[in-house]
Amino acid sequence: MSIKKRVKVAFAGDASVGKTSIIMKYLGVKDMATIKRTKGVSIENARYRNTELIIWDFSGQEHYRDIIIPFFMGSKIVVLVFDLSEPKSLYNIIEKWANYVTDIIKDNIPVIIVGNKKDIKKMSDNFIASILEKIGEKLSVVKYFETSAITGEGINSLFDYLFEISEKYSL
Repeated sequence: MSIKKRVKVAFAGDASVGKTSIIMKYLGVKDMATIKRTKGVSIENARYRNTELIIWDFSGQEHYRDIIIPFFMGSKIVVLVFDLSEPKSLYNIIEKWANYVTDIIKDNIPVIIVGNKKDIKKMSDNFIASILEKIGEKLSVVKYFETSAITGEGINSLFDYLFEISEKYSL
């Protein structure tokens, strides 16, 4: 089957929240211990029917921030990931990552928020909802998912949704 649509998807968030692990779990990596920390930017492809997601996985480490800024351009969907066991990573979505999206990507593109590490979740749903509401004031948040790259929970639902909404966007 030939690819008719390609959609650039940016995965961003603090270091060690599990962006790469989410992507690799979806792509079929069984041994999560083999996954290495992303340095700068990593690009992966996922295909379903006639659509290809070109997934740009951005390092969350502070010293890579200036390097990755130009690579955000052209993204049609942004996935912002935080760690459900680390409240600071959720605060940083609104305090840092939302600004990257609004400053770099001038278009009003769909943003998906993902709370990863559901298997060790330490934040209440009410707390998360209050922060998501604030994020929604800055960005066009279209959906929120909770995932676990360890157990696989929510990973297929996230990617099913990415393919679903990619029908509206293309490069």
